[in-house]
Amino acid sequence: MIQFTKIEHLEGVWRFVWPAGLGPVRVVLWGRKLAVTEDNEYTYSGTVYGTAGDPPPLEVVPNDGSLAVSEHNLCYLTLQWHRVDCRRYVVEGNDNGLWLEMDALDDNANIPVFTYLTPLLKDQIITEWRVVAVDENKRESEPLEFAWKVVRPPNPPASAELGCSGGILTIQ
Repeated sequence: MIQFTKIEHLEGVWRFVWPAGLGPVRVVLWGRKLAVTEDNEYTYSGTVYGTAGDPPPLEVVPNDGSLAVSEHNLCYLTLQWHRVDCRRYVVEGNDNGLWLEMDALDDNANIPVFTYLTPLLKDQIITEWRVVAVDENKRESEPLEFAWKVVRPPNPPASAELGCSGGILTIQ
């Protein structure tokens, strides 16, 4: 992974800078490729990280097949719901009992099923999400709720050796 030389928040966007002359690189957020560029900077704007504070966990890796950390054993959910006649959908995530707005998607009559990909989730937790439809008068529907226990696939063994001692099977 390429280290940043500067991360700054300017007027609602985040600017990431890394050393110049590295050739083509991939910019990755939560395991999703945002861009391939030969520049040495990237500007990110999004509703979740729109204010100063913690920057989004952007990663920059050489575009040579190298994987970003977040691309190994990804833990995220794909939320989907059928379209209803409304103005927009508000996607919320539960953070210790507090529902936080994560994104807002405008309704589109040409899309029968809407999809939202959650940020990378911690392993071994129960995560809760909900989607609320909002009409033109700002009335909200009953929330469509999603709950899931996150368990990511284990890392592959470091070697193919097996051992057994005292009745315990060991995979190294």
